Amino acid sequence: RKVWAAVSNMLINAPKTTLINLSLSEPTQHETYSIKNVTITECDTAKLIGATIDKRLTFSKHVTMSLKALFLVSTQCAN
Repeated sequence: RKVWAAVSNMLINAPKTTLINLSLSEPTQHETYSIKNVTITECDTAKLIGATIDKRLTFSKHVTMSLKALFLVSTQCAN
């Protein structure tokens, strides 16, 4: 069976790949995934095109980090 990525000629950098289970409930069992014998790590957040996404899609970590960056920039401009 061919994998979708291979059929689509998509290159995947397995060491940089993470898995997020997007769900409001906790999974009853955790699956293990691998790409070319590299185990994919499951995590609660991941960065995608500059936005931090969390498993509940609240974006709270992204908002917190953005506000901290905005505060730093505003204090530097004030000086």
